[in-house]
Amino acid sequence: MDACLSRLNLARLAYLLAVATLTVTCGYVGQSQASAWLIWIAFTFSVVTLGDTRLQQSLLLLALTADVMLVVTLSTWAISSPLLLLVYLASLTLICVYLGRRIPLLAYPAGLINLFAVLACLPLAGEYPLQHEIMNIMGGAVIVILCQWLYQVGNSQSEVRSSLTASVLILRQLANDLFESMVVPDYADHLYLYERRIHKQKNRYLLSLERMEKVARSWKGRQTSKRYQVIARLLSDLYQLYDNLMDCAQLRHRVDDFHLFSLCRQEMQWVVKAFDQLFLALSKVDKGTSLEDDFIRVMEAIQCFEANNESVLQVTAKEPMIFLWFIASLKTMCTNAKGLQARMREWMDIKESR
Repeated sequence: MDACLSRLNLARLAYLLAVATLTVTCGYVGQSQASAWLIWIAFTFSVVTLGDTRLQQSLLLLALTADVMLVVTLSTWAISSPLLLLVYLASLTLICVYLGRRIPLLAYPAGLINLFAVLACLPLAGEYPLQHEIMNIMGGAVIVILCQWLYQVGNSQSEVRSSLTASVLILRQLANDLFESMVVPDYADHLYLYERRIHKQKNRYLLSLERMEKVARSWKGRQTSKRYQVIARLLSDLYQLYDNLMDCAQLRHRVDDFHLFSLCRQEMQWVVKAFDQLFLALSKVDKGTSLEDDFIRVMEAIQCFEANNESVLQVTAKEPMIFLWFIASLKTMCTNAKGLQARMREWMDIKESR
């Protein structure tokens, strides 16, 4: 699971390394008097996440660059008059704080504008010619925009896709751990080990959904947009799948005699394998991908378990109803997985239409 999540973050790591490498190289080769501005801009802009698409992201970064160049120029002109500089910085700070409080998405960019306005007034920064500062500010922004286009990171669409893939893969691992606890014969002897593993996966899954919710909250004020509605339904489907899985997991607490699982171990393993393949396919789903065969395999595995329940478990178990509840939860989870697939395709349709 850790390796899987590492692959998802590999593009972001490569992007940050590329920004750092290009920035240091350009600063060394250029040997500009104001190369510090190149480093400041590149490193701080590299974590700015604005815009839903790469084009919007680039345009907003260019607008932020223009704002930074404007405040740096004004700071340089105002530095000759202490009173004027005080009024200017106080006014700018109030505006930036107001924007950050009013629109949370702009808190970090507004803070950067305020920071660079103050830096331009410091003696170290004031030693650099203004034209050199402007050129290095533009250079830092160009490096970040170029790397974002190359590695496709930072915009809302890539964040949602990354979070969605991570969530489905974590759900897959959580399902494997939960079902494994019903298959292995030593679950009761190593209860803490298995439960701790399940608890860790549950926390990872909920954290991945929080990441998606954070992106959705960045669209506050645009609740009527189709994009917001689709991601809200995506989150709802993912939470429903989690609830279904937790319902299935109740079986291990409802069964008093764990030896009962030995009577349906083979059928349970078929269910585990079928859902494992289904969640793996969901994590790689594309617009033209068909998962019909995966859903058929899941239903066949559930039917085999149901047949075993009717012929063996219903006769052997003290409480036969608990296995009927388990089977109902499995079928509901399969149905909700189909809904998630439809929602993922709906999300891809929105991306293509932009």
